[in-house]
Amino acid sequence: MKKFFLLCLVAAACALLPSAGCCDDEGTGVSLSVFTMNLKIAAKRVKYPLSDERVEKEILHFDGGSYAIDYNESIQLFFNTAPDTKMIKNAAVSYAVERRGPRVHSFGAAGPDEDEEFASLCQQLIMSFEPQTSAKEAQKLLEQLGINGPALDGRQRQLRHGDLAYIMKLQGGNTLLLVVSGV
Repeated sequence: MKKFFLLCLVAAACALLPSAGCCDDEGTGVSLSVFTMNLKIAAKRVKYPLSDERVEKEILHFDGGSYAIDYNESIQLFFNTAPDTKMIKNAAVSYAVERRGPRVHSFGAAGPDEDEEFASLCQQLIMSFEPQTSAKEAQKLLEQLGINGPALDGRQRQLRHGDLAYIMKLQGGNTLLLVVSGV
């Protein structure tokens, strides 16, 4: 039920955000197979990745060309494809901000902060669409979008980078979204 609610939230955000590219069949210009391959490659370049094993085994496919995978309880990755072409129309990383705090692993050590995990998955997403981009360049792009605090003011920020638009906004329910779409 939670996945369905979040999927609906992301779909609504994509439909309402200007230049989200949801109606364009070309979308980002990246096919589903290339996107998942690049997602696995980018996993080796970020600090807290969505591992290639998880990408391979845990992606859920919903009717209408929508896909989702949980990073953890608070962070999810969603992407939509054009049904007939399997081209990625848009993708989003959602982060339920109200569940902040370090995670405790079974061996007792505190895990990474969820803010860091969200930033890492956002970097991985950027590098999946733009494989030539370094982790440092992806982090700089995220900083321009206000990832280190300003994004929490609720104001939508958008940045064009090549043929893609990156949009970050705090949605209702304290869910921070990074949406990537074609322009």
